[in-house]
Amino acid sequence: MGLRYKEYSLDESSVDAISTKVQDYLSGLGTESGNIQRIRLTVEELLLSIKEHDKNCAKVSVGMGRQFGRHLLRLRYEAEPFDPVEDSEDNWGSDIMRRLGYLPAWSHRGRMNMISLVLNDRKKRSTAFLTISAVLLAALVGMLGLRFPETLRRDICDILLAPLADGFLGLLRTFSGVMILLSLCSGITGLGDSKTLGRLTGALLRRVLLLSVVAGFVTIALIRPLVRLSSSVSMQMDTGAIKEISQMFFDILPPNLIEPFQTGNILQILTIALLLGMALLAMRERGSTICRLIDEGAILSQNVIAVVCSAIPLYVFAVFLQQIWLGDAQTLLLAWKPLVLINLFMVVATIVFWMASAMKLRYSPVKLIKKVMPPCLIAFTTASSLSAVTLSMETCENKLGIKKKMVSYLFPLEFMLYRITNIVYYLVLVFCLAEMYGVEVGLPWMLMAMILVMLMAVASPPINGGGMMVYSILITSLGIPANAIILAVGIEVLSDFMYTGCTIFMQILHVACEAERLGALDRKILTDDSD
Repeated sequence: MGLRYKEYSLDESSVDAISTKVQDYLSGLGTESGNIQRIRLTVEELLLSIKEHDKNCAKVSVGMGRQFGRHLLRLRYEAEPFDPVEDSEDNWGSDIMRRLGYLPAWSHRGRMNMISLVLNDRKKRSTAFLTISAVLLAALVGMLGLRFPETLRRDICDILLAPLADGFLGLLRTFSGVMILLSLCSGITGLGDSKTLGRLTGALLRRVLLLSVVAGFVTIALIRPLVRLSSSVSMQMDTGAIKEISQMFFDILPPNLIEPFQTGNILQILTIALLLGMALLAMRERGSTICRLIDEGAILSQNVIAVVCSAIPLYVFAVFLQQIWLGDAQTLLLAWKPLVLINLFMVVATIVFWMASAMKLRYSPVKLIKKVMPPCLIAFTTASSLSAVTLSMETCENKLGIKKKMVSYLFPLEFMLYRITNIVYYLVLVFCLAEMYGVEVGLPWMLMAMILVMLMAVASPPINGGGMMVYSILITSLGIPANAIILAVGIEVLSDFMYTGCTIFMQILHVACEAERLGALDRKILTDDSD
């Protein structure tokens, strides 16, 4: 369903009518009441700002509906280019939140201005429902198909199902490299354009990187004894292992600009992205036009990936049906182990970080979790960080006592860089899949897994299907059979609620710890237990 537009006269009565219509639409979606009020006030402020800026702007078109799985509001008005959502005091933080879809985004073409705002993201729920439905349908069709001759089943697999699954993965890999290149370059140049950046942000980036490395090594050390990996490869640091590790690092260097995209070598693509991003930073103002084009290209490529990943249920149906008819479905029964271990590791990591944060803040762990829990409960029950982002920022400011400017600075940065939960999740997943499919694991393999997971945790975009893209890259690069992707998708559907809740919880606590370190935390508010 696309957006349905209605034209209004831009006067006070129409502003009330539009905001009321938006409120009714959100109520129909089951949006949390606090978010309804926030979005309604945002729409009113935007309309009044447009009216005040251009007295000649007499009409505005309001469109609401579903596009690419998200419920959107779009305002269109004809006037000279004017961005009513720009925040001169915190343009950098606001820009990041707009890229993530948490704040209105403005664009213009000629005299037509457009403002887009995500109203409610139900894509995760619908994708989970459709994926589970695809599994059930494949199981039903598979059982019924067992009555037909084996030759017929194999012909259907070879002629229809296998090409369908391969075509989907081919499309995904075709655009994944381009999207990662543009998204990483956009992130690097976006950080470099900030006036706030300096020693403050550099120190924060180093701490996040160090914490990510520690989390990765600890995860590998803990998961290694829990899985039975192939012992045919020595785990000792012998000459062969050193040579293989050395060759792996040299293979990161791309031979040219084309081959990495042809072969899908993600490490070489990431190397190109890093070098290109740093070169654009060195150009400063002279590279501003290229940076804007890269930003637009990143958004375009993310939308393309979102469209491709809308076919995930069809891919799941085709692969699962193949496995039933070819006698490989029993492998899926082993998915309980990675599912249990992933959730266990997520819970343990969250508890450890909770206790460490309480010590850092010198505050009762029980009282701290009571303050932080409301936005986390929204994330746990909806599996959507979008639904919890507003309450998360309010909790940081009103419950934990973090200064508003510091929340606007730290919170967007956390969404971009703090991916500890991703690192734990992906590492446990690939180790379990390596066990299930008998992949030989030595020191070079583990080092490759560590590097890939850390890079993909940051480079993966916050869009529906981003996880599918990461699974495809990790599984292909680490020598795990492509059939494992269906397991990864199923595990994601079942663990998404836990993952989202733990991520929001840890991000809020990390913002509080950084604010405490920077002296931007009001301890009177933090220790106020009157609520």
